Amino acid sequence: EEHSLSVDRKNILQSSRRTMSDNFSLQSNRDELKFGDPVTLTWSYRATINDSRAVSTMNYIDGAKVNDDDIIALYCPAEESDPKKFRDSATIAQARATHSRYQTSFNEYSDDILMNNIWNIPSFPIVREDSCEFRLYAHDKRLSGEEESSQSKLRWFPPKEQTKREEHQFTLLAATGPISLTDSKKVPTGIHISLTGDPTEMNIQFTTGDSGTPVVEIAKKSDVMVKDVLPSDDYNSMDLNEGVSWAKIEGQSTTYTNSDMCQEPATSTDPGCFIPPGQLHTVKVTGLDPSTGYLYRVGVAAGQGIKWSDYFAFRSPLQPGPTVEPLTFLAFGDQGCEDWNNITSGAPNVTKLITNMMDHENVTIHSIHHLGDLSYAMGAAHIWDEWLNMIQPYASRVPLMVGVGNHEYDHTAGGGGRKDPSGSMTENGFEPAWGNFGDDSGGECGVPVSKRFSSPSNGNGVFWYSFEQSLVHIIMLSSEHNMTAGSSQYIWFENDLRNVDRSRTPWIVVEMHRPLYNSEKYWNQDIVGIAMRNEIEDLLRAYSIDLVLAGHYHSYLRTCDGLYRGKCNNSGPMHITIGTGGANLDDGVLIPNQWTEHFDESHHGVGRITVANATHMYWEYVVVGGDVLDEVWVIRARPSN
Repeated sequence: EEHSLSVDRKNILQSSRRTMSDNFSLQSNRDELKFGDPVTLTWSYRATINDSRAVSTMNYIDGAKVNDDDIIALYCPAEESDPKKFRDSATIAQARATHSRYQTSFNEYSDDILMNNIWNIPSFPIVREDSCEFRLYAHDKRLSGEEESSQSKLRWFPPKEQTKREEHQFTLLAATGPISLTDSKKVPTGIHISLTGDPTEMNIQFTTGDSGTPVVEIAKKSDVMVKDVLPSDDYNSMDLNEGVSWAKIEGQSTTYTNSDMCQEPATSTDPGCFIPPGQLHTVKVTGLDPSTGYLYRVGVAAGQGIKWSDYFAFRSPLQPGPTVEPLTFLAFGDQGCEDWNNITSGAPNVTKLITNMMDHENVTIHSIHHLGDLSYAMGAAHIWDEWLNMIQPYASRVPLMVGVGNHEYDHTAGGGGRKDPSGSMTENGFEPAWGNFGDDSGGECGVPVSKRFSSPSNGNGVFWYSFEQSLVHIIMLSSEHNMTAGSSQYIWFENDLRNVDRSRTPWIVVEMHRPLYNSEKYWNQDIVGIAMRNEIEDLLRAYSIDLVLAGHYHSYLRTCDGLYRGKCNNSGPMHITIGTGGANLDDGVLIPNQWTEHFDESHHGVGRITVANATHMYWEYVVVGGDVLDEVWVIRARPSN
């Protein structure tokens, strides 16, 4: 159902159930906030008790006065006059679920009152405005005259799930008044780094509300640190060597609008859909020494001074070819952010798993490969900010290389006229007869991911590209685009394989969102894998690909080695599905076959790959909590020089 607020703050609509009065209040425990601050809201009702013995007035919460299907909505800026333009909302039932219910008795004249008038918000969202205001609305009868169910919720997204359009009437009861947001347009958010394909470079990206010249200040850790530190240490609380010359490097900025995308809900400005993303900044740092620690911070030069971020540290890339230390990288897909739309409940735990691996294990992680289905925003623009904020603890320190999944790209209309950033000129992207490529991106058609992330320039942006680290040549493909012989992606893929120097990078790992092999009985998904095998499996065998990594299925599956045309030890690669990055796990049934060696749909986790040398690669499936549930050596005999 689609709901809309029918309220005018100056001319409050009269409710058939109750009317606006001074009896209600809505209060915040803070009148100034920063991104990520906790905030608590309380609402109260001033009641007058009359009986033959006494008349008294007191403040208390009466559960009958504020109902479960009433709502609290967030408006930014605070002076927003259109009641339909709220940033977020929750029903009273949802708000009450944030604290423990308890009872108390006020006096002998009142019954036990359920004191459940609290909404605990653990982290205030990223809002690039100067102020916000919370408002409490009473949910009245439907305008159609039907009684509203107590289970009804205010829902505006995703529209594709709406079956009937109904307008609901709400009455404004109370508001907190303006809450100031500190430096909300200046604070850099979503800081993440990525490889460029050149081992002497690193791309650093971040977002602000204000425009200006993006700047990175950077120096070698060994030059600026007073003492050796652990990866988990807070660089911002330490003394730094004085007199060190920090390099300041400027970058470029971009943004996008709702009209740049392909279809609703991404193109809609209704609540829960498009909001301006701010300024998206990219700074390319060059001249790095190989495998060296650097300290950096970011900001935007605009007007007077720069509002700097905290300090972060990264290690520059390993050069292609033999290296002294082994290469270690992580891989996973299908993440999302905290319990968004009830489909990504495991994402925060996977984030903690990754940061714990970085902070507490004696292993350097050289890059993180995300195999698509990143934020699951699906047209809800604010989710990109929330997801980037969630992953910043590791994405600001280790290069994050992303692939494109169905929830970033797939659309059914609006892609023509050069809107599609992948270069496809069709209205609906790639829609083969055997496919199930629908509108899973919510109309985004790859625009946010292509604007927010950078990649090596040897392919087609974030859609397909390749890069090298140590002994490995890594190819990121798009399973959401045409892979048939003669297509632009197929031609690029074959040419990239043809030019790999196996004496320098003997290992080749191919990554994409959808797997070529999986054993779960989802026939509309499985037919896609079979069709992709028909298109590129011969290439995988011809060029001796070692490992294929994918996601899409929210589970873990490892095949036998040498898999080709359904047979093990047949000169093909090993295939691994690792779609366990946080999205709700599958509950599927396995199809009997000879090539499934390990399957798990009970844990969230990541894959960890360690390249020991030219002939030995070690794979581990590490789940939330740190246990390794599956491990295998991939061993190859290489031609002698």
